[in-house]
Amino acid sequence: MLTIKRCRKIIESLRAVERLRGERAFWERQEAERYEKLVTVCLLLGMSDTEEIDATAMTVLAYGLNT
Repeated sequence: MLTIKRCRKIIESLRAVERLRGERAFWERQEAERYEKLVTVCLLLGMSDTEEIDATAMTVLAYGLNT
């Protein structure tokens, strides 16, 4: 189950790896940015931290945010 709360933990982990790897952390940096955008959109939509993010909505949002 993916929630905003879970996304924040994933972002925190990715950012920790990014700090350790520095410039070589290209993938981690991009993934963290994607999750940050997803969280921002979900919060703008009024979702709570514990509300499940629907997988279909997540895919649509992620595609739209990356174009």
